[in-house]
Amino acid sequence: MYAILELSPAARERLLQAVPPALPVVVCDHVTLYDGPDDEDKRRRLERDFGSGWEAVGIARSDDVLALVVAHDGGTVREIYDGGTFHCTHSLAAGHDAIESNEVIARHGWAPLPAPIPLDGKLSLR
Repeated sequence: MYAILELSPAARERLLQAVPPALPVVVCDHVTLYDGPDDEDKRRRLERDFGSGWEAVGIARSDDVLALVVAHDGGTVREIYDGGTFHCTHSLAAGHDAIESNEVIARHGWAPLPAPIPLDGKLSLR
């Protein structure tokens, strides 16, 4: 099961206005919530818990990846998935992939944004 918070067009625009793309490939369209075995308990929890309370709170970057750290109800850790950090891949250098955001955040850490950016969207389960 792959679960994401698919950002609304307005949320995406807020992010792009607050943090202009630094790299040529602009992604900035979702937050990964869970990627793993289909589990009915996790599916119910995602459907119940992840509708609101989202905001971009930080930024992480390398030469090839820019990611925005996201909090849900104040927490940035994807506890039901892998213990990683909720984030939205913002922009990438050519030839790089959004999954690299996980490593950039883990390796380089992240800095707080000047002010949180409210996010909204819809839960998408695949």
